Amino acid sequence: MPTRAPFVVGEPVAVLGLKNPEPSPEISIDIAFSEERYWINEQANMPTNVSAVPVVKGTPDQITDDLVWIWTTEIDYNPSDYSPNGPYTNISYRWPPKISEGSEPFTPDFGNVVRGGTLSLTAITHINGVVYTGRTTVPILGTNPSRSALLSYLSGQFPSSFFTLWRIGAAESGLDQFGDDGYPKWSTDGYRGVGFMQITNPAPADDEIWSWKRNADAGSDVLQRAYANARNWPGAVSRSPEFAAAVEAFNASREVAGQPKLKSVSVPDFSSGNLRCNLLERERDAVRLYNGAGGSDDMGLPLHEYKLARDPVVNLLDLAVDEQTGTGTAKWVRVDPSERPQSSGASNYVDRVLDRAPPLPC
Repeated sequence: MPTRAPFVVGEPVAVLGLKNPEPSPEISIDIAFSEERYWINEQANMPTNVSAVPVVKGTPDQITDDLVWIWTTEIDYNPSDYSPNGPYTNISYRWPPKISEGSEPFTPDFGNVVRGGTLSLTAITHINGVVYTGRTTVPILGTNPSRSALLSYLSGQFPSSFFTLWRIGAAESGLDQFGDDGYPKWSTDGYRGVGFMQITNPAPADDEIWSWKRNADAGSDVLQRAYANARNWPGAVSRSPEFAAAVEAFNASREVAGQPKLKSVSVPDFSSGNLRCNLLERERDAVRLYNGAGGSDDMGLPLHEYKLARDPVVNLLDLAVDEQTGTGTAKWVRVDPSERPQSSGASNYVDRVLDRAPPLPC
């Protein structure tokens, strides 16, 4: 029986101490997969049934049974090959090499990495001191979650916001991570959003492209940052130089009319409900910010879902003035969709989201 060479996982072939670099033309290596394609399941787990067997042609069986194999497992996916809206870039991953013996089946260990596309398995062995290599490919595709699986995950992970996350996902992707072909759904607007929550900023990580759970996690992060921005926005407006200039213009108008300047002008907080069934100003602004605040308001500030009211006749802030205390309070008004630039997301985005049915009755 031949003596096995001391293979080391990850060791370059060039340093394996092989004497004869010329392989025999009679010997070839094939790799046989157990299936024609494999599927990431609805729980966003990599397939566990991937199995490949090395087949050696041109040698006696007793030699084949004693071979040691080094396996390289890698996956590649270029979105533009499968979607006209996908970016032209290769998304790849290579797992650490593994060893098997003889003709036993090899099953890759994908760990916690979730990737789809074209899976390549390369098997390297040596026979009588000569290196032989076999390589083959197979697709790994994605499975959309059932509505019950989606609801279970969202409600468990994000109990205070899953109603709104569900409705955003319904408006963005129809609650799907993948198309009918098993490849990720890319947005049609050119911003390279992908999957269930269609995240564009920050750009989706590789796992978020193929795991609807990681995609949902990213969507929740964006919504929470948007909510924090909405909560802080009234205060930011009140401290802005743009608001100070608007107050100065208002007071200048009062002086012209023979009225005293106001001692102070305040900006009220947004009204607030919750992200379940009672979305008020703060929550609706968070939904707007999920999609982006493109454009500028009358003061030159980013165009949130609400802006400070102005008197259209005199083009000044529309304030509630208490003449006894010499103070004023600004008012919030909703931005009409027609005021938004049509090139920076859906102008009626909040309505689109809230028109979607929640996952459970309110």
